[in-house]
Amino acid sequence: MSVRTYDSSFGYRQGEIARLGDRAMHKPMSADERQKFQNSPFMAKMKEIDNKCWLVFSQRDKNRAARDPKFKPSEADFEAPKAHTYDKAVNYYKVLGVDELASNDDVKRAYRKLSLVYHPDKMSGKSQEEKDESVQIFLEIKNAYKTLSDDPTRRQYDYDRDHDDVAGESYGRKRQDRPSFDALVALHKLAEKLKENQKVSTETLLEAWDFNECSAARIHGSSLPKRSCRSSLPRSV
Repeated sequence: MSVRTYDSSFGYRQGEIARLGDRAMHKPMSADERQKFQNSPFMAKMKEIDNKCWLVFSQRDKNRAARDPKFKPSEADFEAPKAHTYDKAVNYYKVLGVDELASNDDVKRAYRKLSLVYHPDKMSGKSQEEKDESVQIFLEIKNAYKTLSDDPTRRQYDYDRDHDDVAGESYGRKRQDRPSFDALVALHKLAEKLKENQKVSTETLLEAWDFNECSAARIHGSSLPKRSCRSSLPRSV
């Protein structure tokens, strides 16, 4: 029987057994029952998803290591405690405005520059509404930094998201990210606002924002200039 012919209640039950094993059963599975379950179409599908996920994940590690010689992935990363209890439905790369191969230095640089704008201490003279919004944005930025700046946590996060992507593709679904702060979108809005106030040109602002040599712009399809930038983002808008 094909996996796709399973009804929802049976599929849910099989998923529960896959996650919890004997604990999901009213009575422990016998050796014969366990063997049948391991050989079931459901488990075959799960193994196929796991294998595809690992290929995707391993390729990212190789690409990241090729860009960043400091990156040293280890099997122990998956046993290490998380530096932050992340939300896998949030794209933390988008929050910081970096791509998935960004080095730890790129992540730190992005965090520092965003902090210059959104840290609560930088909100002097702003309205209460702006201050409240800044607190929420900075919390997202901080969570993204804690997740992506720690290699074991980052690899666990990447694997969880890869698994959701592969599983979704296998069943004809697309993973939906939770709405979150987008550093690149915010940058463009900031550029337009500063341009309207005639404080600085859009090009000057774009030059001030160096996220991994603007690689995030290419990842997200924006039109930011592909140049390396050195100056700091303006502290206020």
